[in-house]
Amino acid sequence: MRPVYAFTEHFKLVAEYGHDQIRPDSGGKRKLDKFTIAPTWSVGKGFLTRPEVRLYYTYAKWNRAAQLAADDGTALSDTGAYGSALHGSNAGVQLETWW
Repeated sequence: MRPVYAFTEHFKLVAEYGHDQIRPDSGGKRKLDKFTIAPTWSVGKGFLTRPEVRLYYTYAKWNRAAQLAADDGTALSDTGAYGSALHGSNAGVQLETWW
């Protein structure tokens, strides 16, 4: 789900929520939830108007089964950026354009 609200011709607020759940034959139910908020500067109000520059903050949480299923060294694995934690966040800047 990704609602977008345009405050002005060139400024929007974008939010995004995602939920993934997998029930494999073995290993237990894997779950991941994430929420992102992104103030956005754009050339227009439209949802597909580009280019856009976004500042974003994302928070995610996952369960142990999802962590165990992740490949070693990936962010979600216990050898990745978040270690043994079952949640984490990141922030950054995105530029999106089409041509």
